Amino acid sequence: MRIFLILMCLAGCEEAITPLTERCDISLSALSPSSAVPGASVIATVDPVSSSWDTVVQVGNAEADVESVARTDCEECDACRVEQACTDCETCSACDDECRDRCVETVQFTVPDVSEGDHAVSVLNKHGHSNSLVFTVLQSANTSGADSGQSDSGSSPPDTAADSAR
Repeated sequence: MRIFLILMCLAGCEEAITPLTERCDISLSALSPSSAVPGASVIATVDPVSSSWDTVVQVGNAEADVESVARTDCEECDACRVEQACTDCETCSACDDECRDRCVETVQFTVPDVSEGDHAVSVLNKHGHSNSLVFTVLQSANTSGADSGQSDSGSSPPDTAADSAR
């Protein structure tokens, strides 16, 4: 009887979990450019997007800085989806052609300081997690200041102190 009462108390204490957003697959369809040096800006074409504050872009194991999230020419698509009672995550056959042809959703991010080579890029936001695309991180230019930038004529200027001693 005691175990039954404990189980009843535990069952009564469970909280109902209500999702605040619908979870769905995010489609990452393009990266432009497909290669760049650390610090460069890249535009990822993603669907659906949300806001900058809840968007994460992973480049390999590093998190990139998200510069902006944009939706361009999506007003008619959004109106159609509302009229058809379609959610952000579901296929809406009545609106798909219009949405695909006009609405462009992008995330602009800065390439993080990661090793040179190919890295998987993916996007995570309130809707879910995207597929990955390959992005090539190029070697960054040498900015150490070791090179003065002056051309080398092949001969050294004379050492005036040594020349005057001769």
